[in-house]
Parts: sequence; structure tokens; C-alpha cells
Amino acid sequence: MKRRNNPPRGRQTPPRSGGRSHVLATASRFAPVFSHSPDGVWWRGFVPCLLAAFVLRVGVGLAGDWMVRPDEIYKHLEPAHQLVFGYGQTVWEFSLGTVTWLLPALPALPMFLCTLLGLEHPDFYIPAVKIWNALLSLSIPAGMYLFGRRVMSEYAARLALLFGCFWHEFVIMSSHTFAEQYAAVMFFAALALLSPAASLARLSAAGCLLGLTMALRFHYLPLVGIVGLAMLAAYPPARWSAIFIGGTAMLVLWGAAEYMTWGRWWSSVRLYLDLFLVHNFYDFLFHEAQHPYYKHLSFMAGSSYGLYALAVAALFRWRRHWLLISMSVGVLLLHMWAANKEYTNVFVLLPLLWMLIASATGDFFRSRIRVGAMVATGMVAALASVASVAAGVPNPEKSYNAYTPFLMPHREGLFHSEEPLIISRDIARIPADEVSAVMWLPIPHYHDGGYYHTHHRVPMLFPSRNPDHGTLYRNRPTNTLASHVIAGKDEALPGFSLKRTYGRFAMFVNDTPEAVQVPDNFATDFGSGFDRLVLKMATDMKVDFLAPPRTFLFPDRAGKNR
Repeated sequence: MKRRNNPPRGRQTPPRSGGRSHVLATASRFAPVFSHSPDGVWWRGFVPCLLAAFVLRVGVGLAGDWMVRPDEIYKHLEPAHQLVFGYGQTVWEFSLGTVTWLLPALPALPMFLCTLLGLEHPDFYIPAVKIWNALLSLSIPAGMYLFGRRVMSEYAARLALLFGCFWHEFVIMSSHTFAEQYAAVMFFAALALLSPAASLARLSAAGCLLGLTMALRFHYLPLVGIVGLAMLAAYPPARWSAIFIGGTAMLVLWGAAEYMTWGRWWSSVRLYLDLFLVHNFYDFLFHEAQHPYYKHLSFMAGSSYGLYALAVAALFRWRRHWLLISMSVGVLLLHMWAANKEYTNVFVLLPLLWMLIASATGDFFRSRIRVGAMVATGMVAALASVASVAAGVPNPEKSYNAYTPFLMPHREGLFHSEEPLIISRDIARIPADEVSAVMWLPIPHYHDGGYYHTHHRVPMLFPSRNPDHGTLYRNRPTNTLASHVIAGKDEALPGFSLKRTYGRFAMFVNDTPEAVQVPDNFATDFGSGFDRLVLKMATDMKVDFLAPPRTFLFPDRAGKNR
């Protein structure tokens, strides 16, 4: 009879070799990274769930135009429009160079594809960007499932997939463009590639995605660092080094992109830290927005419909959930330390918390619902879908913009657009030879849609937020400044005729468009007096920023906005 080589029973004693291998081996036995190692067969509901999620995301995204906050357009989509078409409004972050051009390069890809196909109009490239964002967003539920089945259980991973596909915040936010969304997309794409038997190529790709996560949102450095340390314990040095090499390559690419656009390696993060860490510029920006930590935690719990509070249940099995808990706590601690505590700044926490909830509740449901996995998860999917529809769009003033003074124009319902964005899209449909300049009278903040929505390369004037524009508006007849004026519907504008009303707003057309004479540089001039104030204060603080050369991207605009 052939003897079986069974391992000895009882507690295994880790090797006494000492050093790094001994420490990591002991840590891995105490709290293994990959506590589950399922086979390569995915749940058969995986692809159908992602397809349903994609259709739902595209449907909600194309049903209307509205902003999470103005940064969505002016820090991401306006620069993307500049990359593709060469013009657009410039906000202070891109004037100083505190934002990397890798961020607007992502939405610029579908816009550039539209230009190759001859579809150079907002009616084509705006839906294309939304569909592209919705497609990228699927990496979040996919990563929740693929990584979850390796660190939780198959059943909990299926629950996490359904939450990621159908939770209303993921659905609604998926078509919007902001750094936190893109960073979460890259992070969960990296998690999806990590497994006990991952090839060196997959590990290198995961490292690149983790590096890109930091480039897009370097505030997620604790998140990436914790994953890196966990993989250091999970893999031998030869395999972990593949992650390190991939991440290093992406960081070098990030630095090279900064050098080509701003003239200095990793310029954006260096300037950001100089502004907000060394010089504490947050005190100026948010000195009226300081609130006790417990109040902000309460705000986060309420805005997430109790999600932050519900995830605390995972602490009862902290050894099983240590990796997800560590990632969540790392992001939350840095968020609580910063003065700018907007809800969307830690968007990546939402899928992490849902994974914790799925793991904490997965065993409970499986032990009490004596039906097949398909029926049980189908019930959860139906409930999640109904909840997403019933919840609707949270009010950005109360949910997404914590303690920030931006005022959103009035809108109603889930699928209604903001009136200024509807107006901007209508301006884009006017023949180019009929538009020579556009003036926005009632818009105090960045809610007009910019050139990303209007697309006409003509001067745009904002008397309520730009000092130079206000001076012109007060000292010259309006009919010499703009061919089209957006004002209150009851506004009396001599020399203009009413073209169309939009709720409380209206578009007026100049009866004598040949009289319009506006300086050309107003087409890309700063749109806000606040931008100039920030630049002045940064100069007074002697912040070490270089005059952006901008010749690599826009040679005809070098120095025009300074």
C-alpha cells in the first residue's frame, strides 16, 4: 500500500529563519491576504449583472445634464476640450499647475475619437464621454467581485457585485467626470488583477494601475500603500517586485508628463503640497468650513444613507476583514485630517464599505435563505434596483458638497437637466457665423457649461464673476459686447430680442450683431475673480511654482492667461 504524504496535524510552526521572510510568513498565517482561493470559474451571473449595470448607467447618464459640482467640468472636461480642440476656460488649478494633465486626458480620448469620425459637436462627444465613463465604471463592481471572492467568500463576492452594480450612487455618478471616480476605477481594476496565482504580466499591470490611481488622486496614497504592503506579505519577492516595477513605471510616466506640460517633474503634487501643506492655503479657502470630526462623520453617514454606519458591523470579524478595514481607515483618516471634506473626495470608500457589508452579512443570509444562490442573489438585485430608483438623485448641496458655498441652479427630479447646461447645448446648435460673443448675466459661479458644452470659439463674458468683464458691462452698451445674452427671463435688454425661455432664464439675440467688438483673449480668459485672488495669494506666499510654459500643448496660447 502506497504511503500518503499527509501533513502533520496540529498547529503549524513557522520557520525559524528570521528576517523579512519570517515576519511576513508569520503575518500571513495570522491574517492571510487571500483567505479564499476559488477556481477560475466565475459566477454565471457576473457578466449579465455587468451588462445590466452598463445599460442602467448609460440610460441615467444620457437622460440629462447636471453637475456634481463645477470642478467636474472646469477641472476635467474643459481641459479635455483644450487637449482636443485647443481652447477652453482655464481655472486656477491649471494656471498654477496643481492638477496633472493625465486626468483630463481620460475624457479626451472619446472626444478625440469623435473628431476622427467627423463628429466634432457636443451632441456627439458629450454622450460619447458619458458612455466611456459608464464603461470604465464597471471596473468597480467587477473588482468588488473578483477581489472579493479571494479575500471574503464567493457568496459575499456575489452580494458585493450586486451592490456595486445597482447601488444608486454608483449608477448616478458613473457617467460624471471627476478625479475620485477615475481613481476608484483604476484602483478596483488593479484589485481585479490580484490573485494568488496571478502571472507576472498581470501583477505588473496591477502595479501600473495602482500608480495611476495615485497620479489621478494622490490623496489615495494610504490606500495604495496598504495594498502594496499586503501584497508584499502575500507574494514572494520575485512576484511582488512585478507590482513594484509596474507602479514605478507609471509614476515615472506621470513625472514625465508633468515635465512636458509644466516644466518640472511631478510638478502638480509638489505644488499642491507646497500650497496646502507648507503654506496651509486651506485656512484661506475653508476657514469658515471647519467642523468637529464627529459632525462630519455624522454627515458622511447620513449622506450615504447609513452606509458608513452599517459597515461598522464588519469590525466584529476584524481578523477576516483586516485588509478591507485597513484600506478604508487609511483613506478616512487622511480625509478627516484635510480641511476640504467633500463627500466625493473619498468616493473610493463606497465600494470598500459595500464589500465589508457584503462579507459581514453574507454568511447570515446564506444560512437563513434556504434557496439556490441564483434566487437569493436575484432577490437582492431586485431590492437594490428598487432602492436605487426610489432614492433618486441626492441633492448635491446637501450630500456631495459638504460645507462648500457653491449654489446649484434649480432642477427637479432624477432626469432633469440644469437650465444653464441646456442653454449651453442650445448655443452649440446655433450656426457658427451667427455667434460672435456670449454674455452670461445671472451665473455667479461655474455653472454655464463652458466651451465643453457651447463649443463655439468666441469670447464668453461673465460680468458677475470676472472683474474685467464687469467693467466692460458697466461702461459699454451690451449690444457691443455680445451677440447672445443669457439673463433672467424678465430682464429688459435694449437692442436684443427674446429667442427662448428656460424656466427662470432666457436667451436674447442681438438685433445689431455687427456692432459687437470684444477683445479676443476673453475667449480663454479667467472666468472668476476668485481665480485671480488665488493666484495673487500664491504669489504673495512665494509659492515655488514655475510659469507654465504650455508651449507643448498650446503653442499659440503661451503666457496668454498670465
